[in-house]
Amino acid sequence: MPPITSNDDAPASRANARPRGAFVLAALSLAFGLAVLSPEPASPQRAPCLPFCDPMNPDDADCCPDCVDSACQEFRECQLDNRSRVEECINGSLDGTIQPGNCNFGLNRSRFCATASNVNCAEPLQEDLEIGCGDCRIGRGAARRACNRCLPKDPPVCNDLLSDGTGSKCQKQCIRRVPWIGECYRKCDDRCANDRCATAICRRGCRNSICNQLVSKCVDGSDPQYRNCCLTNDCSGDDLDTLSCESTTSTTSSTSSSSTAQTTSTTTRTTSSTTSTA
Repeated sequence: MPPITSNDDAPASRANARPRGAFVLAALSLAFGLAVLSPEPASPQRAPCLPFCDPMNPDDADCCPDCVDSACQEFRECQLDNRSRVEECINGSLDGTIQPGNCNFGLNRSRFCATASNVNCAEPLQEDLEIGCGDCRIGRGAARRACNRCLPKDPPVCNDLLSDGTGSKCQKQCIRRVPWIGECYRKCDDRCANDRCATAICRRGCRNSICNQLVSKCVDGSDPQYRNCCLTNDCSGDDLDTLSCESTTSTTSSTSSSSTAQTTSTTTRTTSSTTSTA
């Protein structure tokens, strides 16, 4: 059978013999693919929030409009709720025996309480500012800095727990004059990695370890400097509770009939006792 030839008598290839419809279909497929892969038109970028605020020379009119004040008030309330939950958790860790000057327990409890009680306050702050200030854009760090410029900062978490009890200034000075307290507090400061809540737990262990001595000196008045201080200052509210300590003692009991001895650790507030039964 003679080969298929074109009009100019050259042999026809398979490509030349392919129907034109195949080329049309390939072109349509390519066009469709390009249309699908082409990016969406870029949406207009939102303007920055607080565009006229100069952080180095902040002006209330430019840096602290009403939309910032409202969002930051809610942010501060969220932070306060976080701190309250953390401190409640830390307070629950103060009962029982705390080894004085050792911060391992304090660090573990501080991390646990922070993780268990933490709510992300920065994300809703960012959203509130972007919506309230006119559909603008602002980063979370910039949003926090805006609140720090416009609203006073609250005390950090565990700030009150770090103090030497809640009594008069005479009682707090009396606590600090006890040599062991100064030595033990320094150990806490060295070992607690600047964690305020862990340091508060560690210091509580220091006071617990000599609680009876602190009661004698700084409540009953065996420290003459404390007594003299109270002549010119009101110490009427000073008591064991304001010392913020509990003495940890051991109670030992033995039973002769079974030839066994049992030792238990007990937490009391002021006294220790040893009992023996036969």
